[in-house]
Amino acid sequence: MTERQTRREGRGETISARSALAAGRRSLSLRRIWPLLAAVCLLIGVMAGGGQAGAATKRILVLTSGEESSGQEALAGIRNHGTGVPVDSVHSDPKSDEMLVTALAQNNRDTAVITLGTKAQRLVVRAAPSGPVVHCLTPSASDAAAAANAFVVPNEVPVEARLTWLKRLLPRARNVGLLFDPVTNASRAQEELGALRRGGFAAFPEPVSAHTALPPALARLAGTIDVVHAISDKTALPPESRKPLFLFSFRNKIPISGPTEEWVRAGALFAVTWDFAEVGAYCAALAVRALKEGKNPMPAPPRPRVTVNLNTATQIGLRWDAGLLRTVDRVYP
Repeated sequence: MTERQTRREGRGETISARSALAAGRRSLSLRRIWPLLAAVCLLIGVMAGGGQAGAATKRILVLTSGEESSGQEALAGIRNHGTGVPVDSVHSDPKSDEMLVTALAQNNRDTAVITLGTKAQRLVVRAAPSGPVVHCLTPSASDAAAAANAFVVPNEVPVEARLTWLKRLLPRARNVGLLFDPVTNASRAQEELGALRRGGFAAFPEPVSAHTALPPALARLAGTIDVVHAISDKTALPPESRKPLFLFSFRNKIPISGPTEEWVRAGALFAVTWDFAEVGAYCAALAVRALKEGKNPMPAPPRPRVTVNLNTATQIGLRWDAGLLRTVDRVYP
């Protein structure tokens, strides 16, 4: 074999390798894009189905975003709502969001859209579909209620219900501390402070703009408050803040009303939360009622669930009688 033939064969092998690599990349790209295209095709098919003669089947479409366990539980509740109305679900993705918005805008009145997640909610608000919309597990500070065809189900139990349980479990508490990020959570804090004052409590707000601002804020509250009323706030109360917060609670015998059951497991005295599967079923029932133009009775709203931590109660010198404990839903020993 000559040197020229060897070079030609070497170039052929290189070209073949490059071709194989390019084909592999195309295959990988198709594998990534195919689920998005399939989801959009499903969405368009669901939206268009009601417009075909003889195909006016009532349906529910769930648009999800995020991976929170609460959303997964709510989705399971929607799928198992038991009304006989079919349920399809699509997960939002940045690569297909514009196509999703376009398809959602073509929604007809035979398809109800349920959103799970802030991003999903924003996409549907942008699309402004004509059919019924239920924004499920929506943050309190939201513009989702602006549309006349939209129902909004909050992601947290209303503050009034949480304060009712605060009075039952801590009847002597009068002074309540509230930690919040003044940049991202000011409006939510004002809602909570207003409810506290209407409920007869003295409120002591402490803005916490960074994790490092938490210790001095707690030092200012020590000796003044009877309970910390914790709300969801990623800046003021991130996961890493729980240890110093619980140490503050035990050392000063100041209990914490937590925003979730996870907080109670970690050491908060109690929390009033949703059963998210029940909330999902409630959102589905609202959607079905809207699809049937109000002919179904209004579904009963979900009942708040109360969780308490007996070990924490013992640590701070608090005792509850058996009758009161029978009224709560879950007790951590």
